[in-house]
Parts: sequence; C-alpha cells; structure tokens
Amino acid sequence: MGDFMKGGNINELPLPIVRGIHNHRLVDRFTDLHPDVKALKKTLSPERQRFSGVIADIVFDHLLIQHWSQYSNENFESFVEQAYQRILSGRHYMSPRMERTLMLMIDEDWLPSYQTLDGVSSIIERISKRIRFENCLSGSMEEVVLAMDAYDRAFQRLFQSLIEHVSTESIEIG
Repeated sequence: MGDFMKGGNINELPLPIVRGIHNHRLVDRFTDLHPDVKALKKTLSPERQRFSGVIADIVFDHLLIQHWSQYSNENFESFVEQAYQRILSGRHYMSPRMERTLMLMIDEDWLPSYQTLDGVSSIIERISKRIRFENCLSGSMEEVVLAMDAYDRAFQRLFQSLIEHVSTESIEIG
C-alpha cells in the first residue's frame, strides 16, 4: 500500500496496515539514499540513469530470491502463497487501482518471475510500457547483466544495513 497511498489519509486504516505503510516508506527512503544504490546509477547509460532506482529495485527483488536462504528459513514458494493470501484478505482496504494491480499480480503469479533474469527482463519491459511518457527503460536488462556483480555486491551491503536500520527504527504509531 505504501506505493499506492500517496497523500491519502492512512490513519483511517487498521494499525497493522499503517505500520506496514510506514515500514515500506522507511525501507524505500533508506534504499534510495544508500551510497551503494546511488553508485549503481553509473553502471547504466546516461539515458537510462533516470530509471536507476526502478531498475535497482527490481534487480534487488531478484537478488533477494537468489539469496533467500540467507535471510529466511521459510520456503520461497510458501512465502509467495502466504503473501498472495494476505493480499486477498486485505482487498477491501485497497484503492481500485491497487486492487486491479495486485489481482493481476496474483492471477499472473508475478513474484516467482523475479527468480530468473528473463523474468526480471520481462518485468522491466512491462513497466516500460506502463510509463505514460516515452522512455528508454526497455532493453535496460542488457546493461544490468553486464553490471550484475556490482548489483549483487550493492544488494548484499544494502540488505544487511537495511535489516539493522529497520530493526533499530521502531515505528510507534497508535
């Protein structure tokens, strides 16, 4: 919901959802400001650097799955099934736009597609088509593959720092 609730009054939502939105925003801010993430911009051609944050976000989702067992004892497939169930159980709190997007995510089973580079490429292509203005995001996976070691190193440093940051930033709401 953190990506869909721009400017809305989130305090009308149940406390666990409000906490989740605040946590999501905390993670986004920390990630966007992390020096290793900022440095990845230089791995992209000048015309694609504008999208470096979007690209890094998607590639980091892929890398999280690649390193899943380092961060979770839960089976990835079980996690996906539970995530989809949680999404469905909260549908009545979603905006129509969010509900349409998340139902498409479930129907097309997007989360497992992050496991492969072909899946990541497909996700980037889909996002490129959804952007309302002309962009050069399409085809950026070729540049990412060339810099994948840099993305992996940045992810490893970022994620460890992120875990520590989130655990120390207790969000007291309500």
